[in-house]
Formats: sequence, structure tokens, C-alpha cells
Amino acid sequence: MDNGRQTGVNHEVDNDHDDKRRRVSKDGEVEGSNNNDKKVAVSDATPLLVKNGCASSAPDDQDTDIGTWIVVDTNKGDHLGIANMGGSMLVLFCDDWTISVNAKSQSMMILTNNQGQMIARESGCLDLNTNGNRWEGGVRNGKPFGYGVLYDEEGRKEYEGYMMNGVKTCYGIEYYSDIGKVKYDGCFCDNNRFGKGTLYDRNGSVDYDGLWMKDEPYSSCDDLEIVDSLMESITIPDGSLDEADSFILQGWANSLKRIVIGSHCYLNAKKFIVDQLEQLESVEIGEIAFTQNSGNNVYDGVIDTPEIEKLFVNFFQISNCGKLKSIQIGNSSFSYCRRFKLHGLPSLHSIQLGESNFYFTRSFKLIGLIDGLV
Repeated sequence: MDNGRQTGVNHEVDNDHDDKRRRVSKDGEVEGSNNNDKKVAVSDATPLLVKNGCASSAPDDQDTDIGTWIVVDTNKGDHLGIANMGGSMLVLFCDDWTISVNAKSQSMMILTNNQGQMIARESGCLDLNTNGNRWEGGVRNGKPFGYGVLYDEEGRKEYEGYMMNGVKTCYGIEYYSDIGKVKYDGCFCDNNRFGKGTLYDRNGSVDYDGLWMKDEPYSSCDDLEIVDSLMESITIPDGSLDEADSFILQGWANSLKRIVIGSHCYLNAKKFIVDQLEQLESVEIGEIAFTQNSGNNVYDGVIDTPEIEKLFVNFFQISNCGKLKSIQIGNSSFSYCRRFKLHGLPSLHSIQLGESNFYFTRSFKLIGLIDGLV
């Protein structure tokens, strides 16, 4: 180690943070953490292979473009994604469940707790209210469930597509019911437009064609805590997100190459976790980030009081990022961090730490052959 720099490092980490994520690979497979591959029978739908606990499917049309879009909440570590598997298959997935639909057979399958099942339902006409709004299609427990058509009180088509427990999901088409023209054609999640979709005006011209989130056209600048799978870099400005609990990015930001977090950010955060970002090349964190101001001189050794204990960041972890080359952390960041963990970083050749970083870290280990250190 020389002036805070390390070269060619193999790092040791006790991996006590279980990997329970699912991901959609570049070829469209939805993969999970279970080692058991098993078939799930889906009536009249394209056969699905539950690989590693989650659904995958070969597209009906191999020439169809396969697209996947995932958004990650870095504060909670949650993800939500949608994958066009090609042909007639579409998959909507998050941490807890996966919904797979087949537009050709108009079928839908739900996966929860890494188990796939075809939910029992019947087809019929369901009156939704006394005004005459109705649903014709799949029904379960008195609610729209599966594929069908939603009609307004005048019997005009409002929506055609998939619903789950009465809310729009996966894919559908909204109509201007009074003129019978398409209003929106695209993806949904929890009754909101989400993923790829096209909005039309009443004359049939395209108003917006692109990505959606929470029923609005998506912009990566709208929410600093949201990272999507198309981003190549993220920059958190100085003084931002001081109330956030964590910064967690685990495996879903597949295009991300650079993370820049400014000074005086994440002052109340307890976790910094970056894991399985295949394209990540650099991490840069400014000064006094992930460090609370106690109002006391904590460097006098008074660290056992409950008030001081609340200041500590639980851990800092960067792992399994094969292309990561450099880590840079400014003065007084992570001063109260208990654990420092690096692992699976074969390309790492530079670590630059400022003053008072990891001042109270209880263990810092580098294990393995370290070539080129002077």
C-alpha cells in the first residue's frame, strides 16, 4: 500500500448477505438463486422452465427483439422489471413475485416464493358497480383476474388486457371509449403504466413513445434514489439524500459503469452495498458522506454510549464487480462504519482513501496474493 493506493488486490469477505435475487439475463431468462431446475405445467400456455427458481421461456419468434427494463430503489434495495421475451411472452417481476403472460394463449401464471402456479379462475361477466361498468374475462374471488375486456357504463371498451385482483398488470390497451380509438398501448404494473408504452392522442397521432413509471413518462432525473438498467453512470449531487437509509445496488443495473456520490450525502444511511454490477468500473464518493454529525468529538474514544452507537453505519461492501478498477473515498466519509468488505474484484488496482475514513472499523482484511504493491 502506498499513499492509500492498492494494486492487484484479492479481497476476503465473509459473505453473510444471502443472494436471494432474481435477474433477467441478456438472453431474456429470468434467473434466481435456487439450484433446482424444474418444469411447471401451465395449461394452454407456452411451457415455462423454472430455472434456479424462476421462470424462463424460449421466444416463439426468434427474430423478435428481446428487451428488459429494470428499475431499482437504492434506498430499499427493491427492484421492479419487465421483460419482453419475444413472440407472445411478457414477464413482470420484482423481489417477491413474477407474473408471466402469453398473449397468444391469453394465459397468465404467477410465481411466488420461487414456486410457479396457474391460479384457478373462471371466465365470465362481472358487474363492477351499479353504473354498468363491467369486466368480461378471467375472474377470481369476485375480481378481474387474467385476460379480458373492461367496459364503461355505456358498454364501450375502455381497456383490453391483463388484470390481477382488479388492477391492470403486465400488458394491455386503453381506449378513448367515446370514439373507440386506442389511447395507450403498452405495459402496466399495479394499475399504473410501467415499462415500454405508446400514448396516442384522440386523432391517433403518437404523443409519447418510450418508458413509463408510476403512470408518467420516465425520466432518470426525476428521482435520485432510482437507478434503471439502461444507465451507464449515476451522479448524486452534493448535499443530497441526507435522509435516505441506505445505498443498495445488487445486480440489476446491468449497464452501470460509474457511480459518483457527492459530499455531504447519505448522512443518515446505515448501509452501502454494491454487488454484482458486471460493467462497473469506478466508484467515487465525496467528503463527509455516510457520516452523521454527532455534535461531539467522537475521536476522543467515547463510542459506547447509545447516542454514539446510533451514528454507526452497519457496513460498507463492494463485491463481485469484475471490471471495477478504482475506488475513491473523500475525507471523513464512513467514519463510523463498523465493517469494510471487498470481495470478487479481480480488476481492482486503485483504492484512494481520505482522512478519517473507516475510523471505527473493527476489521479490515486483505487476503491473497497482492502483486505490485510497493
